[in-house]
Amino acid sequence: MAWDAALAGNDDGLLLETSRHSGRLIIEWGFPPAAIGIVQDLVSRGYRAAYFDGDHATALACWKLRRPDADDTIWQAQADGLDAITEAIEGAYRSRRIQTLAPGPIHLPPEEICRLLGLEP
Repeated sequence: MAWDAALAGNDDGLLLETSRHSGRLIIEWGFPPAAIGIVQDLVSRGYRAAYFDGDHATALACWKLRRPDADDTIWQAQADGLDAITEAIEGAYRSRRIQTLAPGPIHLPPEEICRLLGLEP
């Protein structure tokens, strides 16, 4: 798979796949905190990365709605892990941190996300 190869450092397949989509391809990856080095490596190889962030309490409530029987310690471990690497996240993503979820819940519309990414919907 092209994405798996890119994660391992081989961009050929993903670049080919991107060329099939007018040179644009957005991949949303809820990376595990231990993989921040892979994110940093992708950015150093020229990938444009954006960090989709949001209100944590609202995110947990939305997560529970989709997984009513799940143990929220899974979600909490991910959130805590990301909080622990905030400095590395800021270094990797720089100013490309987009708040996509606010209390309510209010989800940022896809068109606005595309605008903030510099893409036309």
